Amino acid sequence: MNTTTNEDIDRPSIDDRQYRIVTLRNELSALLISDAESDRASAAMDVRVGYLSDPEDAPGLAHFLEHLLFLGTEKYPKENEYSQYLSDIGGGYSNAFTAAENTNYYFEVAADPGVLEGALDRFAQFFVAPLFDESCTERELNAVDSEHKKNVQDDDWRSQQLEQDLASSNHPFSKFGTGNLDTLKIIPESKGLKTRDMCIDFYRTNYSANIMNLVVLGKESLDQLQAWVEEKFSSIENKHIVSKVFPDNPLGSSELGKLIRMKPVKDQQNLTLVFPWPDTSKLYLKAPNNYICHLIGHESEGSILSLLKEKGLAISLGCYPSHGATGFDFFKIQITLSDKGLESWQEVIILVFSYIQMMKESEPLQWIYDECAIMSNLSFKYQEKGAPSSFCSALAANMHDYPDKHIISGGYLMEDFDTTLLKTLIQKLSPDNFRAFLVAPSAEVEGWKTAPWYGTEFKVEDLPPSLLLTLSNIAMNPQFKLFKMNPFVPHSFNIVPDCHTVDVFEHPRIIKETPTTRVWYLLETKFKVPRASFSLFIKSPVAYASPRFSVLTNLYCELLKDAMNEISYYAEMAGLYYGLDVTVEGLILSVGGYSDKLGLFLEEVAKKMISLTVDPDRFVYIKENCIREYSNFGNENPDSHASYFMTWILQERLWTDSEKLLEIVDITPEEVARFYPTLFNPSHIESFVHGTYDRAFVLDLHAKIEQILAGPSVARSLPVHARFNATRTFQLPESTSLTYRRHLPNKENLNNAVEVYFQFGEPSAPSWDLYCKTLLLDQITSEPCFDTLRTKEQLGYIAWSAPRFATGMCGFLVHVQSEKHPRHVESRILNFVEERMGEVLEALTEEEFSRHVSTLATKLVQKQKYMMEATEFYWERIGNGSYFFEGPWVLAERVRQLTRVDIMDFYQQFLKKGGANRSKLSVQIWSAQGLKAAVDDGIVHEDLMDVDSVAGRVITTELGVAEVRRRWTIGGGAASVAPIESFFSLE
Repeated sequence: MNTTTNEDIDRPSIDDRQYRIVTLRNELSALLISDAESDRASAAMDVRVGYLSDPEDAPGLAHFLEHLLFLGTEKYPKENEYSQYLSDIGGGYSNAFTAAENTNYYFEVAADPGVLEGALDRFAQFFVAPLFDESCTERELNAVDSEHKKNVQDDDWRSQQLEQDLASSNHPFSKFGTGNLDTLKIIPESKGLKTRDMCIDFYRTNYSANIMNLVVLGKESLDQLQAWVEEKFSSIENKHIVSKVFPDNPLGSSELGKLIRMKPVKDQQNLTLVFPWPDTSKLYLKAPNNYICHLIGHESEGSILSLLKEKGLAISLGCYPSHGATGFDFFKIQITLSDKGLESWQEVIILVFSYIQMMKESEPLQWIYDECAIMSNLSFKYQEKGAPSSFCSALAANMHDYPDKHIISGGYLMEDFDTTLLKTLIQKLSPDNFRAFLVAPSAEVEGWKTAPWYGTEFKVEDLPPSLLLTLSNIAMNPQFKLFKMNPFVPHSFNIVPDCHTVDVFEHPRIIKETPTTRVWYLLETKFKVPRASFSLFIKSPVAYASPRFSVLTNLYCELLKDAMNEISYYAEMAGLYYGLDVTVEGLILSVGGYSDKLGLFLEEVAKKMISLTVDPDRFVYIKENCIREYSNFGNENPDSHASYFMTWILQERLWTDSEKLLEIVDITPEEVARFYPTLFNPSHIESFVHGTYDRAFVLDLHAKIEQILAGPSVARSLPVHARFNATRTFQLPESTSLTYRRHLPNKENLNNAVEVYFQFGEPSAPSWDLYCKTLLLDQITSEPCFDTLRTKEQLGYIAWSAPRFATGMCGFLVHVQSEKHPRHVESRILNFVEERMGEVLEALTEEEFSRHVSTLATKLVQKQKYMMEATEFYWERIGNGSYFFEGPWVLAERVRQLTRVDIMDFYQQFLKKGGANRSKLSVQIWSAQGLKAAVDDGIVHEDLMDVDSVAGRVITTELGVAEVRRRWTIGGGAASVAPIESFFSLE
């Protein structure tokens, strides 16, 4: 058949892109998106086959195939050809994921002439003629195994797989989708099967053009994009495959009525009720799940969560449908329990079903559905552009589930209030149609089993008969009631005030300056959305003055969020958000969303901030949760520890979770109540208001907030020098070669981690020489680093390099998480930096170097795609005191002036062994299990941590770090690019 086209596609009212769907002669469907203003291009392919289709002999095969397709094709046999092209030519990246019934591949590159076409040509060959090279196959098996092992101590992965393990064994949902070396190599080989042959067979059997959806976004015309797609993707074979449907739910009578206890890695306490649920994807116009979740998940007075919190049983509640695959879903209600709630988990279940009983006894209400529909419609109408790769990836998956017209809008539509359907679904939330997961630490050993893939300890019991009897006769609790109409739903949608009466600036300007306040303001005229944001940095010298004060500040913030919850939930449902975060310098309050009711909500937050009553009962549960969070850091993966302790060493001040744990134990509600008023007086507020408000409105609203936060007393200002302090970074002495080693607290983790950092110094205007050279070095070497350490040397699944710009200090780091011994890993990192990196730079031709320069310069001046991205860009530069709003263009121009000799000299000065200004700091995280598995190069795990002839000086204690840092100097922090007065636009 010939190519057919369709351009009847619903899109957001502010979307200026052009869309076309084409169906090629091989029945591949492609959505083409022409965005003439975009400076980034992207494509995604979603194949309608996933791990549910894995053969019984090789769990994880679909996922392994996803990995292999990246590693060479007949047309482009070099294994890193695709990634190198994307990085070097396109300044881009790629990724993929394997889900239950689909595998999704995507990339993003610069929209420069010719770049997208070259990327598409390489991408298309994945699905036309992949190589399945034998040597790549063997190495990539290790990568998949490493990917699995990085997740073994992750509770989300463990609980998801346990849910699958305990589903019907006759249902494909029970499969192990990730795969590991056992399932993909050792076990198949014991049966005489070859992994490569199985991959080729799976590809030939399941990858067909008629179950593939392609999305391509570029600045070229629709006709040009169509021509490329027809040329490059029409040769994909059409095997006329019929997509699989899984009509039975994996939860049958044998799986329901059970209590499944699970021991987590981290200290957490969750109760999840899981109901088998029909696949409602074809009912998207009715959107029944939105209505049901809105009722059960509401957090206002009279809700499930409100009563659970009143009784001291819960911290939070979430409700959501969980898509299984075509033909079956699940419906889940998840509650984070307090210690009391863990003891009384049966009471929690009874209260949930009591609320559901109220829903069953009540008629579905049109006004609730309509309110949800209004907000969903607004979300679609004012949907801003985002990262092209995320957009393309999501749309490629959507194309399987929605007709052409609704590919973009389908997830937002609520057009048919069907009371019969709602009643039918609510009836499925019955006591005889669920199972419960109770996740909590336990010292019990009798009756517990170990799950096969993650080693998760679990125990399956029948739900107590007494509980089931109570549930079968459940009555509505009179304390439950439906919520009121949402007062924050917006009604006015002004995009821009009258520009004749307002100041329009290119970048933020200071419109108010007093001893207690500085207000930055920018009227948004580019994104055409009725949104705004208020960001208030409350500089307070007491907030982080000591570990105890930081804990007190954190407890105050958590208590405030808890007290605000019933109001803030209404605001969240109406498209508003707020955050309150502790920093080294004070508190940051962020409020944003639709402009109409934002000021009203901001005033509510400010009033509660200054008048919070510390409820002793709620304090108990908030404190429990904070202790749990502080304790859980020890169970994070080693790569998180490596990055954290690198920052801990380099940053002027950072209190550790262990220090906070020592302080929180004896803190009382009375101490918090006495402490928190000191956060606001004395203080200094530096704000940034960005959005659709005019100057007069901003000044008026800000004055109200200042008055509220000052309370009844007169606002006292901080000394001038304390108003704009910024956290700074320690400067490593020249020729430093220092290694800090720590044992990972989690004794069961299989991985070690190493982060190696080279410090270059402080960048300075006007040349920004160090900054630009660091960026260009990364542009040239990041792909070779990944290819060497991850792909070829197989050190571990997590391996990357990046610039490190922290509070005015330039540097470069390489980061690897690995089962291999940390000493071996660091030696390979250093070998890459000292040998391979130099070879890459030496081998660069002038043409290749110019291409890297052009690619980096283009990346630097990427357009901001949505309003929040612009807000964050400006707020970062206001917060660090640089005010470098013209930075991307200044840096791009400087990068264009750099030469090959400049970068080679830079490398030899700062990175090559023996370089005149080389300073190296590394953090090694040693895992007990990881060291047992490490047998590289004759290194044994018993080797002492404080002995090493390669790493330079080795420190193994926090006291040792303190002693070293005592002799270091501190950098100056980010410098302002211009006198502060030059940013004034005062009345």
